[in-house]
Amino acid sequence: ELAAGTAREPVTLGETIVEIEGLTIGTQVDDVGFTASRGEVVGFFGLAGGGQMEIAQALFGIRPAQTRSARVLGLERLPNHAREAIARGMAYVPADRKREGLALGLSIADNLLMTVLPRLATWGIRSASREAKRVDELVERFRIKASSSKAPASSLSGGNQQKIVLGSRTATGTTDVLILCEPTRGVDVGAKAEIYRLLRGLTAQGATCLLFSSDGDEVAAVCDRAYVVRRGRIASSHPAEELSASFLTSRAL
Repeated sequence: ELAAGTAREPVTLGETIVEIEGLTIGTQVDDVGFTASRGEVVGFFGLAGGGQMEIAQALFGIRPAQTRSARVLGLERLPNHAREAIARGMAYVPADRKREGLALGLSIADNLLMTVLPRLATWGIRSASREAKRVDELVERFRIKASSSKAPASSLSGGNQQKIVLGSRTATGTTDVLILCEPTRGVDVGAKAEIYRLLRGLTAQGATCLLFSSDGDEVAAVCDRAYVVRRGRIASSHPAEELSASFLTSRAL
């Protein structure tokens, strides 16, 4: 049931835009290497504490790391900080949406517009009509179910909250690499299928999704291929046809 509505289409890959060798992060991750191309969803599966979340944070510049070589969207190194990652077309969905992904006391509209307010202003002057139009577009695109976009984000279900996070991180329309940590944790099956559909829509437009998860069913449902992360190292890599929750778990133990 998890993969309902997420039938696999043939994936046409573009250029390799993420290529990492010898990634080391303190004592948590040692000598990790991987690649990702335009148009694919690449999974990083591991048990809790396996090191996959640290890899995600290093890619986005929010955790110090070293590499032998790195190429991310043409940059010959990892981003130094999140602002640089965003400027280069990267976006990050944290594992804890309530603490790190949302301003729960603010409205749905305010959350959705966080990353695009400067682009919607003219000479620094905000345009209410332009902002309202963008909010309506994002609510429709991400199928956010709410009585009003003025409602606080805290009033929504977990699935709709996560869709707000996705909408806000990709609202600029210029996301080339989307890093997602536990993207469907705490959401129902219907919301999971919608989130997977949204990821497929992004990759169809040429984006790359890097999905970091401890949910084997999720990785098997949506990823084109996956790396198994075990005790801070890449234990193995597998194409979509080899992916299942039981197989991934067996490789991660």
